[in-house]
Amino acid sequence: MDDVRTLAWPPSRLAEALGALAEQSGFAPAVTELPSSLPEIATAELGIWIEATAAQLGVEAQPVEASYADVESLVSNAGPALLRLPTAHGRDQVQFLAILKSTWRGVILLGSDSTRRRVQPQLISDMLYAELEEPYISRAEELLSDADVSPERRGRAWKSMLWKELRTLPVTGCWLIRLRAGASLWRHIRQARLFRPLLILLGGHLMTQLLVIFSWMLLGSGLFDGYFERAWLHALALVLLSIIPFQVLNFSARSLLAVRAGAMFKQRLLAGALQLDPDEMRHLGAGSFLGRVMESEAVEQLALNGGFIALVAIINLTVATIILALGAGGLLHAISIAWWTLFAFFLGWRYFQQGRAWVGTYREMTNDLVEQMTGQRTRLAQATWKELHAEEDQALSYYLTLSRKFDRVGSQLNTLVPRGWLLLGLAGLAISIVFVPATSVRLAISVGGILLAFQAFDALTTGMAAIVSVVLAWRQVGPIFKTAMQEEFAQPPDLKLAIELDGPKNQDSDTAKSTEPVLFARDLVFRRQERNQTILRRCNLRIAVGERVLLEGASGSGKSTLAAVLAGLRQPESGLLLLWGYDFQTIGADAWRRRVALAPQFHENHVFSETFAFNLLMGRRWPPRAEDLEDALAICRELGLDELLERMPARLHQFVGESGWQLSHGERSRLYIARALLQDAALIVLDESFAALDPQNLQRTLRCVLNHAPSALIIAHS
Repeated sequence: MDDVRTLAWPPSRLAEALGALAEQSGFAPAVTELPSSLPEIATAELGIWIEATAAQLGVEAQPVEASYADVESLVSNAGPALLRLPTAHGRDQVQFLAILKSTWRGVILLGSDSTRRRVQPQLISDMLYAELEEPYISRAEELLSDADVSPERRGRAWKSMLWKELRTLPVTGCWLIRLRAGASLWRHIRQARLFRPLLILLGGHLMTQLLVIFSWMLLGSGLFDGYFERAWLHALALVLLSIIPFQVLNFSARSLLAVRAGAMFKQRLLAGALQLDPDEMRHLGAGSFLGRVMESEAVEQLALNGGFIALVAIINLTVATIILALGAGGLLHAISIAWWTLFAFFLGWRYFQQGRAWVGTYREMTNDLVEQMTGQRTRLAQATWKELHAEEDQALSYYLTLSRKFDRVGSQLNTLVPRGWLLLGLAGLAISIVFVPATSVRLAISVGGILLAFQAFDALTTGMAAIVSVVLAWRQVGPIFKTAMQEEFAQPPDLKLAIELDGPKNQDSDTAKSTEPVLFARDLVFRRQERNQTILRRCNLRIAVGERVLLEGASGSGKSTLAAVLAGLRQPESGLLLLWGYDFQTIGADAWRRRVALAPQFHENHVFSETFAFNLLMGRRWPPRAEDLEDALAICRELGLDELLERMPARLHQFVGESGWQLSHGERSRLYIARALLQDAALIVLDESFAALDPQNLQRTLRCVLNHAPSALIIAHS
């Protein structure tokens, strides 16, 4: 353990450790200017400082934790990562380990002197265990001594006792360092190491084709020359057996490429989805969102499979062209295959045009179907039976017409291209035999080239169909994928400001903040661009620490729009909006939304198909700690949700939502309020959150909000 501690980094060089990890992991270029060193801050503020410093270096520092039972697994798979070591005997200063990467032989540590050393994960795990085990060691020793356990069995018994006592306790202080999801696509491709399996795949396929061609030459030479000795048969068998290792290599490289590319694509897509502007997506219905999810899966699968098939087909066509040029057909065959390739691409273009019209109609029908299924009860109650399917029949008729055209072009592409080439190639071979006598070897080469081109054209049509599907699906997925780029140009947070806003409260910060209003708005103007309609006009508001403000207004007066602007979900056209004296651009979207918790109106809020605890604590921290669950239970009791929890077999861990436990209107409203209160925000904004509550629950809920909200803005309908 002492050897491992010689590689540890002191807090004063923590920024340097982060820079070294980012640079040597390939996440960032050489770091020329490091952020400020770690100030004298509390342990609770350490994570805020590390995440903000990593953002300034252009990477992400994701905090993770593991239970006592999973610590060794975490260490074995972490890297690059920063790990906080517990203080050892005789050491008052906290130290950090920089894990560069993990291999099957051990964990590679990056030392403070820039050296690398491989250590076993068990050594690091034992150091992390020590902090949790120390309070239990003396007690365990006493129990073992009282039980008169023999020295030979004492070690195993001691580990079993600690395992039973500590297996569920969390071990914190680990931050995974990774590339930002919004970084350039080229950097993600390099980091995912896609080039190596791609080159292995292409090289292995090329060797496979060369061996297949060589086997054809052996077989053709013997048949056309009229003899086939046993030695030729042995040589043919040896060549065919040599193909097997390359096919296994191709399969492994293709699987590795698919896994890495799929993970990169999903990460990028998720980052883009989280960056979407709610206002821009508001006009899209549930059917459109479902379509985007389905298309994203299609893009991933078809892009990998179709792209690989098309690439291999092009390689095979190139090889076939060279082979045919060397065969009996010569230049005639080479020109024929070139012209037929152009004809295949022409049919592919027609297939794309027909597919674009078909997919557009298909998406409209899917969107309408999902929307109508969502409102099926309303349709049955309000619409007459004759009106239910009138428009659907017309849309279906038009869809079937487009489907017939699309299928007709698809059948031409899949049948005419490969089989037409086979006839064209054999005709060219026949002409060559009649007019230009050739040797048996050249005839064998031409036959092999024709068959190889036939396989290539067959694969090319399959690949082209998949690529067309990818291009059409990309129209849905592309905007989400590109939205992730916004994160790359986001301004990194200020370290001092991040600690001041998100760090634990202390007397100095409370005194400083008490002189500033929690939220200050002056002359706010918000206009809907699509309608050119002004919703907020020169709006002014000031909320001090501890104030509870009631905002009443008629329906459509802009109350919900103001709540969204204050919570950072919408940006005003003009005016001044400050949180603790800082504007939105200075604080950043994430920090702003953590400090201003909004419970939107009932129709804009949602219960996720997850556990009740997740729905309560999703704005605070997940996975939760013991104190988080205790706070959630306390809030639920004050809101009168304890009776609901008693009915749930799994209590807080009961799955709820559309596919789980059904909640009433009032129970959902109180869940939304509890979610906002548990976020530990500086300002709670409740948008008509009490409308569904009966008088008794209304008084109880209002009392809970007044007790727990540091400052509150309550919006009600007048």
